[in-house]
Amino acid sequence: MINSACLNAYVILRHNTSVGAQVQQREMFLLSLGEAMMTPWMEKRLVMQNQPCLIRENTADQLGKNVPETSTTLQGEGAKRRCHL
Repeated sequence: MINSACLNAYVILRHNTSVGAQVQQREMFLLSLGEAMMTPWMEKRLVMQNQPCLIRENTADQLGKNVPETSTTLQGEGAKRRCHL
């Protein structure tokens, strides 16, 4: 279904562009469409405090943004930690 929707969007794009205009190849159109659909989700995920650092760094690299600083850190005795078992 997603492939059909993407193909229909590409056909509409080609139909709506003027005759002499340069049209993206289908592969490049699909890549830009995928990035456009993923960007809002990735921005929401970037600000989540419970994401592992590596995932947040990779997401920031994909978006071309800096990793937001964590506002609170637990240190000292009695600090809650994740179970490693």
